[in-house]
Formats: sequence, structure tokens, C-alpha cells
Amino acid sequence: KYLQKKAIQSPWTLSKIPTRRFYKFIVVIPSCGERDYLPETLKSISNQSEKFLCSALVVVVVNQSDQSNKYIAENNRSTWDIINKSKFDYELIGIDAFSKGYDLPEKFAGVGLARKIGFDLTLPFANDYTLFCSIDADTLISIKYFETISNYKKKIDFDCLVPGVKHQKSEDKVINSEIRLYERFLYDTANCMKNSGSPYGFLTMGSAMVFTAKAYISAGGISRRKATEDFYFLQEVVKTTSVKSIPEILVHPSARESERVYLGTGFRMKQAKEGFDIKSLYYTDDAFLILKAWLDLGTNSWKMSFQNVLNEAVEIKTELRDFLIAENLSKVWGGLQHSSKNNQQFVNQFHRWFDGLKTHRLLKYFSRRP
Repeated sequence: KYLQKKAIQSPWTLSKIPTRRFYKFIVVIPSCGERDYLPETLKSISNQSEKFLCSALVVVVVNQSDQSNKYIAENNRSTWDIINKSKFDYELIGIDAFSKGYDLPEKFAGVGLARKIGFDLTLPFANDYTLFCSIDADTLISIKYFETISNYKKKIDFDCLVPGVKHQKSEDKVINSEIRLYERFLYDTANCMKNSGSPYGFLTMGSAMVFTAKAYISAGGISRRKATEDFYFLQEVVKTTSVKSIPEILVHPSARESERVYLGTGFRMKQAKEGFDIKSLYYTDDAFLILKAWLDLGTNSWKMSFQNVLNEAVEIKTELRDFLIAENLSKVWGGLQHSSKNNQQFVNQFHRWFDGLKTHRLLKYFSRRP
């Protein structure tokens, strides 16, 4: 049903037919102007254990907007040549989303659509045991990436896994310092959200996602968004299956600055170089205390009237009432209760409504500085 109704159908295709019917690992890499970085990424994949490489399919989606400049176009042609000439112990296939007629429409062009094309076109080569891996063209993976993920699959049978991340060292001293601060911010925020009782307390990074076909399809696939496609995808995964995190550092994204993706790591590094204080991104301790209290209240209010919920919210923080009204709680509360046959169903429904986006809005709302 997903392939018929939601998957990308055309005009993009795999550059050649995969040799196996099914694969243990399918790695999808979007690449736009990444000629100088992709070879090292492909090499880091080749460093995996041979027993995993023989059942791995790596697909590079070479993409650009139909409005891209000459430099990107030439870079992508060189990238395409690298893919076709490279020989590894794993199967490497390209998807042409850059040449005329196959380039991405400007309205949707970006990493979200590129990832979606890659995963949608490889779904027919997956079964219940296949693990989809999302990384970037400038990302290096640990030598035990496949092995560790495979062991965790046997151990905890996850739907979606977020491995540990540590950005590559930068030759720029400022970037090298700022990327560690930014990394710490991402981890601290995820841990504080998790400790507050939120199921959305994990890193959201497109280069650090591993999931099953079931999780991908249940979530409706990757969004076509130009940016933050990873955030919205993982949010949907939580609502339909589950996301687990592991501490092992398996992914090493680039720390370089970039203007390509708004709110991405590269964007934050560019801001930092211009004097932006990464520490100003932190939410306040008070905001997390309010979040925890609200989640405790919300998840234990299956039989509570809407008015009583507001009254209890005021006891947590006067402004929490205004925030919940602004989030249209009055319009959904009855539906959340009536659609739930038991308390656990209500908790699940509650977290589907009060999702990751609303969680960050609450934290931002109560972290406002004078």
C-alpha cells in the first residue's frame, strides 16, 4: 500500500538492478556537491566486517535543484563518475537526481526529498530483517557500525535506533570548539527531555538514523521537507512504533559550516563563526521542570475534565494555562479521552498530540529571556 500510494514512483530509478533479492543493510546517502567528501564516507563503509558487507547495499542519491548553479552541476557529474568507477566489497548503486529532467524541482529540492527517493526506491529489496541506515555524504561511520547495530537488533529488537554521535575534528579552531559545545547542547537537551518523561528525548540527526521497513512505512516515509526532515520523521516514528538510543559512538558527521540547511549543524557553525553564542540555545531548568510537571499531569488525566486539567495546570505555572489554550487543548481533550479504551491508550494518544514539536514550543515558551 505504501509503494502504491506514498512512495516515489518516477522519474528516478536505481542506476542498475541490485544483484540480491534482499539485503541485511541498505545505506542511503544523499549527495549534493559532495565530490570532495563522499569518497571517505564510502571508504568508511568498506572498513566494516566482511560478513556484513556481502549483504549490504549502498545507494547514493546524487541530487540538485533544477535551479542549481554550474559549480554544483559539475561537482555532481564528478561525483557520479566516482560512484560508477568505485569498487568495494559491498554493492554500490547511484540514483541520478541531478541531470536535466531528473533534477529536483526547486520547491521541494533538498535533503528530505533526496533521502525519500533513496529509501522508497530500495524498499522492494528489503524484508523484515533489513535495516535501513541514513547517513550523509560527509559522514564517517565507526568500524563496528554494522556489527554494533546488528547486535542491538538481536538484543532489543528495535524499530528505530539512534546511535551515538561525535562530529569530526575540524582544522578550524573556532569550529572545533563550537562543535563540541553544540554537540553537548544536543545531548543535554535530549537527556533533559527524556528525564522529564518525554518519549521524544533523543538526538534528531539525519546522519544518525537506523530503522526497519516497518518503522519507515508506518511513519509514512521520510518527509520531502528541505530541512528538519529528520526531526519530523523520527517524531512520526515515535507515534507509530518507537525510537531507542544507544550510547556507542558510531557516527561522525562533518563539523563544517554551511548555509545549505537552515537550523542544521552547518548553519549553527556558520552562526558561531559570526559570533553567535551556542549556549544561548539552551532551555532553562525551570522550563524542563514545567515540562515534567505537565507530562505527569497530562498522562494521568484520562478521566479528568478539561477545566480541571486547566486548574491543575495553573498550579504548576500560571502561564501554562495560557500555553495549553493556545495549543488548542480544548478542541482535542475530549477526543483523546473518548478514543482511549484504557489508561495506556490514553497515554499513547496524549503523546501523539503533545509531540516533539509541541514539547520544544513549551520549552521555548518558558525559556523566554527578558
